[in-house]
Amino acid sequence: MRCAINILAKKSNPAILKIREINNKHMDELASEIYELVKTKMEEQGAFDRDSYDQIVEETIDYFREKGKLTDDDNDEFIRDELDEMFETAVDELADRK
Repeated sequence: MRCAINILAKKSNPAILKIREINNKHMDELASEIYELVKTKMEEQGAFDRDSYDQIVEETIDYFREKGKLTDDDNDEFIRDELDEMFETAVDELADRK
């Protein structure tokens, strides 16, 4: 019981909540930056299907990792989930450019 109380106290600690907020903002910014590069690659490669999108996302995440913009401390799953949800938007945005 005491352990559960300590965990609950940590979750509601204002300092921890602020760190989470900053971390989420950082993840959103990274996901947005990766998304923009993914759209550029899609357009350059003429690749607008889901499989191509997923492959470009993985390549771009690897690129960001190689350049040090994405580290082991970053939440890859969060970024992938964000990008996964943005596939239709990317296709629509690229279609609007034509």
